[in-house]
Parts: sequence; structure tokens; C-alpha cells
Amino acid sequence: MQQAASRMQGLIRDLLAYSRLSTHREPFAPVPLDDLVSEILDDLSVIRSDAGVEVGPLPVVQGERLQLRQLLQNLLANAFKFRAPDRPTRVSLRSDTTAN
Repeated sequence: MQQAASRMQGLIRDLLAYSRLSTHREPFAPVPLDDLVSEILDDLSVIRSDAGVEVGPLPVVQGERLQLRQLLQNLLANAFKFRAPDRPTRVSLRSDTTAN
């Protein structure tokens, strides 16, 4: 319960920060996606239920942590919510950093 309350407090803090993005932009900074995805998966553990999640090595990218979190959280939450009920859910998240 304490972990869930702490995560909720963090989400509220992030939501308040997100609401200020249009007036105050943070400079891009390195964001380790491995850590970010791990946090998001912990937060989504309730709706994730029996979904199989495979996370490959992810890079550190330059960006706004809050916006990247919102993007990845929405994508993962949608994958868990909108699925075929008669098939197991499998989500794979990985990065290909080779240049074309």
C-alpha cells in the first residue's frame, strides 16, 4: 500500500509538472529508458495482470523525462487494455540503434 501511495504521489507530481509544460520547458537531459520502463511496468502492474512483457536493452536518450514517460506509459497501458480476450498478451519492447 505504501509503494502504491508513493507511486500515486509521484504520478500526481508528474501530472502537475505536465500541466506546466506549455509555460515552462525543461532542457533536454539524458533519460535512461531501461529505468523509465521498469518504473512504468511497476505502476501498471494492476492492469498488466497476466501479460507477458519482454524488455530488451534500451538506450539512454536525450529528452524530457515526463514526456517520454507519458508516451511510453500510454503505449504500454493501451497494449494491456486493448487486447484479444481469447489470446495471451505478449508485449515486446526493444531498441534498434543501427543507423540506416
